Amino acid sequence: GAYRNRDNAEAIGARLRRAGWSSIRQTADGLTRVRVGPFDSVEASASALERLHTLGFHDARMVVTK
Repeated sequence: GAYRNRDNAEAIGARLRRAGWSSIRQTADGLTRVRVGPFDSVEASASALERLHTLGFHDARMVVTK
């Protein structure tokens, strides 16, 4: 997700860590982005996305970068 309020991003990162995920926070253009990954395959990222949805992160999306 992308958050203008850094505290909100930190809270999401903490929630992800409690669920066993490591998260990456990047700040640019006034937004703090919280991401998980990278994943070794499309299948692994699809599985992770499904798990994130199950954990209540319904707006989670898969982003592919090259």
